[in-house]
Amino acid sequence: MTEKVTFRPYTPADYEFVYALKKLCYHDYVEALWGWNEADQRRRFAVFMEEGAGEMMAILLKDGKAIGMTNYEFAGEDTLDICNICLLPEYRGQGIGGALLAEYIAQSTRPVLALQVYKTNPARRLYERLGFRVCEETDSHYKMKLIKEV
Repeated sequence: MTEKVTFRPYTPADYEFVYALKKLCYHDYVEALWGWNEADQRRRFAVFMEEGAGEMMAILLKDGKAIGMTNYEFAGEDTLDICNICLLPEYRGQGIGGALLAEYIAQSTRPVLALQVYKTNPARRLYERLGFRVCEETDSHYKMKLIKEV
């Protein structure tokens, strides 16, 4: 990854940081599509975490400060599903997300990497530059995949 950006495993002490970070990253998209309901979003986040998201989550650090998070899961036998890459606003646009995705691509032993992105999220351009292609769409998201050369 980029210099000075490291990561460590998620711990339960990170719960509120991760919720606040996801809110910072996704609030405007959710608000525009469905409206933001804080109680509902808290409930959804609790379910997300209860289903084991923290088991494959990392907290991104720069100079020892938590600046973001990422998590993934295995989907079937051949796919690594990148569920989230969230950065604090002041750390976006510095190549951190791209470097993290490049690391996922390089390190994954699975031939398919998948993710989804809100249709209005400009991060889609980054994903396409790295080789991800839209394979499906919903009313709100593009589902994208990258097939690795084996």
